[in-house]
Amino acid sequence: MLQQLKQFLRTELGRNSYRHLFRTKEYFHHRLEVEKQRADRKGENFTVLTLDFKKLRTELIPSLPLKDTFDFIEELASAAFRLTRRIDVATWHNRDCVAIILCDTPFIGARKFLKRLNNEFLKIAARKTYEDLFLLNKIDINMYTYPEDNRQDQDGLSETLPLSDFEIIEPINLNGQLSKQFKSIGTQLLKRGIDIFLAYTGLLLFAPLMGAIAIAIRFTSPGPVIYRQKRVGYNGKLFELYKFRSMYYNSDENVHRRHITEVMRNFNSICAEEAPAIKIIKDVRVTPLGRFLRNTCLDELPQLINVLKGDMSMVGPRPHPEYEVINYDRWYRRRLSVKPGLTGLWQIQGRKHMFYPDAIRLDLSYIDRWSLGLDFKILFYTLPTALAGLAIHKK
Repeated sequence: MLQQLKQFLRTELGRNSYRHLFRTKEYFHHRLEVEKQRADRKGENFTVLTLDFKKLRTELIPSLPLKDTFDFIEELASAAFRLTRRIDVATWHNRDCVAIILCDTPFIGARKFLKRLNNEFLKIAARKTYEDLFLLNKIDINMYTYPEDNRQDQDGLSETLPLSDFEIIEPINLNGQLSKQFKSIGTQLLKRGIDIFLAYTGLLLFAPLMGAIAIAIRFTSPGPVIYRQKRVGYNGKLFELYKFRSMYYNSDENVHRRHITEVMRNFNSICAEEAPAIKIIKDVRVTPLGRFLRNTCLDELPQLINVLKGDMSMVGPRPHPEYEVINYDRWYRRRLSVKPGLTGLWQIQGRKHMFYPDAIRLDLSYIDRWSLGLDFKILFYTLPTALAGLAIHKK
């Protein structure tokens, strides 16, 4: 009897049984952000699956009454919903498209879900005698697994699909969203105006100090006063970053390259204490004066010129070298969606003793929570952080 009741619910009630169980788009987007943050924090995968029935609807309408067409599509969508778990989230993203978040599910798991779904669809089509009309390729199916994983399943297919294959459910963006304030052109102009004012003022105020530092560098070690390096900025654009030289001239730059590669490879160490910190501790390439400049952040002062040029902002994620960016995991890349900054959350909350993924999460947190108030707060705490570095240097 119970089995017959289940069969009745599945075949006869159709959309009346499941339509009301689909979540709203707003809740779906909220859960998508929650799942993304959880995946960033724990390194676990989830998959977003979309089923677009528009082509199928267009194919069916000439041969079926409109109500029967939509009932059929509703039944297919309900079949997809029945296969989901309690932790999964499904919504009608528009009239023709169902979007599903498969929580804790890598791409291989989503492929298995699709195989089961395909079988259900074929059963429904056969029962409705639509075999001649129903073809799986008439339903546009897209999957996107987050974070990106380059492993391959048994069929040799990439475990993730390109973001372009996920455009069907825009404006969902698994790479994260800039805050609404950040998107505003007016706010961007205001932020740029503040950057120019602060950078210009800073150069005027610190000109005597910068001159003294330049003389000290010249007299304590041979080589140029300013160190130049290509860094990756907004949207992956390369620019030349300026710093006061803090290392001995012609020091081996591959030391940092090897160190950062080790950091990025080992950040998932079972014991966090075993993972190397971002900064090289007691770097022998650094001069005594350079160590003082680094501890007090004074080596960054020439980057006020980068701010004036528009390559950087006063506040934002710190710019990384190209060899570091090419090793980013997919979820790291969102930090390139804003201009790099002279200072940021990472600089005031841990600096050299912080582990790599924690620093990335702080950068992404800044992007998600951005406001002018937050910028001023970070700027306010940057000076005490620099003074704390001076105290450490004296010890």
